[in-house]
Amino acid sequence: MTPTRAQYFFARGIPLRVLSLLFFIGVPLCFAYVVAGVLTHVYEPLSSVWNLLKLGFYVIVALLLSFLVTLVMGGFLVGIFWPLFRPLYEARCRKNGAPFHVGDRVRILVGRNKDRVTRVYSDWRDDCVRVELGEEEKEEFKDIFSIIQLVREDAESGSRND
Repeated sequence: MTPTRAQYFFARGIPLRVLSLLFFIGVPLCFAYVVAGVLTHVYEPLSSVWNLLKLGFYVIVALLLSFLVTLVMGGFLVGIFWPLFRPLYEARCRKNGAPFHVGDRVRILVGRNKDRVTRVYSDWRDDCVRVELGEEEKEEFKDIFSIIQLVREDAESGSRND
């Protein structure tokens, strides 16, 4: 089975990275922009160096405070929205052939072993499995992959009903 671009896209975690980037960088920048817009009217004229320094100081403080507030809000939002995203994640995993069991042939979608076909030799915690990559990887725990990072290579792709 040849993996699709969507499978590689989700295996790399790009949707979560984009959402995190938009939230943790976009929100503080927007807040700092709004603060700068409001304070430009307070500290007019900006041609005065002292007013410009005060404006810059308060914008930096607003940026830092909004980043801290975003971190706290992000924790709450993850708790609220993860139950909504979990079914989409599980559907993508089922499309990849999950759940994987010991002995299943799988293709790795990410990392330095990308597109390597190997076998699952052990279950791991939190929807992860260990695959046969070699003794060095086994000892260093570099053979652990999330089920979103693997796709079933068996002929009966996804036909197991467990």
